[in-house]
Amino acid sequence: METSRRSFAALLGALASAPLWDQAVLEAQTQGTVTADTLRALLDAQGGAGIFADPARFAELQSAVTRSAITVAALRAFDVPADVPPAVMFSRN
Repeated sequence: METSRRSFAALLGALASAPLWDQAVLEAQTQGTVTADTLRALLDAQGGAGIFADPARFAELQSAVTRSAITVAALRAFDVPADVPPAVMFSRN
């Protein structure tokens, strides 16, 4: 299996952004919004601001990330009993 520099960089960006995403979820829960600094760090970990360098687009992104982080927090908080089977199962036959 060959790995290109681009796919390797994308993998590293995804690994680096995981703790940042947890920080964004925590901020959304405690403050009600994701801070601009955390959002900029998430963008930097994934390759830069791009079109979100525009303040209007950045505000839209901040609102969308906040909504997503609140949804993720609600899903993580949902208690599933141990005897409930998974909705999807994969098998090799």
